[in-house]
Amino acid sequence: MQDDCLLPHLTVREAMTVSANLKLGKDMPPAAKKIVIDEILEMLGLSDSGETRTINLSGGQKKRLSIALELVNNPPVMFFDEPTSGLDSSACFQCISLLKSLARGGRTIICTIHQPSARLFEMFDFLYTLAEGQCIYQGPVRELVPFLSTLGLHCPSYHNPADYVPQNCHYNNQTKNNIKKEALEVQPITNTNNLAPVTCTTSLLDSNESFNKKPLKAGFPTSGWKQFWILLKRTFKSILRDPTLTHLRLFSHTVVGLLIGFLYYDIGTDAAKVMSNAGCIFFTVMFTMFTAMMPTILTLYFMTSQPLQMDRLLMFTTVNILTALVAQSLGLLIGAAMKIETGVYLGPVTTIPIVLFSGFFVNFNAIPDYLQWLTYLSYIRYGFEGAMLAVYGYDREKLKCSEAYCHFRTPSLFLKEMSMDKANFWIDVGALSAFFIFIRVISYLVLRFKLKMLQ
Repeated sequence: MQDDCLLPHLTVREAMTVSANLKLGKDMPPAAKKIVIDEILEMLGLSDSGETRTINLSGGQKKRLSIALELVNNPPVMFFDEPTSGLDSSACFQCISLLKSLARGGRTIICTIHQPSARLFEMFDFLYTLAEGQCIYQGPVRELVPFLSTLGLHCPSYHNPADYVPQNCHYNNQTKNNIKKEALEVQPITNTNNLAPVTCTTSLLDSNESFNKKPLKAGFPTSGWKQFWILLKRTFKSILRDPTLTHLRLFSHTVVGLLIGFLYYDIGTDAAKVMSNAGCIFFTVMFTMFTAMMPTILTLYFMTSQPLQMDRLLMFTTVNILTALVAQSLGLLIGAAMKIETGVYLGPVTTIPIVLFSGFFVNFNAIPDYLQWLTYLSYIRYGFEGAMLAVYGYDREKLKCSEAYCHFRTPSLFLKEMSMDKANFWIDVGALSAFFIFIRVISYLVLRFKLKMLQ
């Protein structure tokens, strides 16, 4: 909880609604969820900020909202990692006071904290103090000073015990050994007189009349498809509300598409410019590999006068989408398997042979026999080959000629020149799909292996 991971363009109430929809499930009606949200916001003092976007909240309000998001399903145990980090003294006191009130409600609140003020230190019930990775005290906060006195460490009355302990537990090995020995003998005293039994945040959840309770089942309260739908709506809402990102995408899609479209304008049907058109097609495949900006590709397709047949357009779009998915999967694999520094270097390095053996820069027939096998490992080859077949393959009619003689007026001759006359579009689609599935599976296995290593 050192950093508050909140979507900046959602309001407080919208963030709470998403959390409620994910955690409370479909058994509770929307009206009941709204009551739960209202009561939590009221308890945490966020009612007046319900329509404020999280990016405009103060540090203390963000902390409280992070806590509110976890309170939706009324957890009996809550863990906080340095909840006061980055807050001023007033906000720190408000945050710890809130945690104290939650603990008094019957919850178990566990948090790590570094050098709290004396005022904050006294608000904790029990203490587990670490020094050099070893426990030096565990027990009630009020017993810490007497415990230190038994070791000959007398904390002055004007001194903050939270500061005194780390300053004096490193004197020498004998002192540390005594502290460790005494720490093992100290047993925490549990006093539950001031604690209420754990109850839900709202009276609504205690009522049997609001909704029918069902036996608890393992798993998530919402189905996978419901989670996907909730998160999809949240993502679209965040994107539409981000003016910088939305305007930048609109500008880049439009400008880049028009710029490249004018550069290759109306060359798709000219037999004298087939090599330039092949460069245009290769560029579209490379463009989707790096950016996956399909609106730009479609703009380019129509401006360059590629064949206006629905089947060819669908074929062209399909191979570009598959190429983008494979490139994205490869980036995911590199990011999952390597450190950032290594991945940043290795990513471009792996791209070079993939592009070189694509069949555009060097014709397949010109590649030495001992390197021919590398062409089958280049997914760009299948994307480029599939796009070329979509434009020039499958008995396309003769092209118009703007010069006295055009050798490649018949599209099949040009495909033969590019060593693609025997290629099959569906084999290219199958190869790209196989690349996509294989790399995704490897990425999944790498991530699972890394998670096991961390555990």
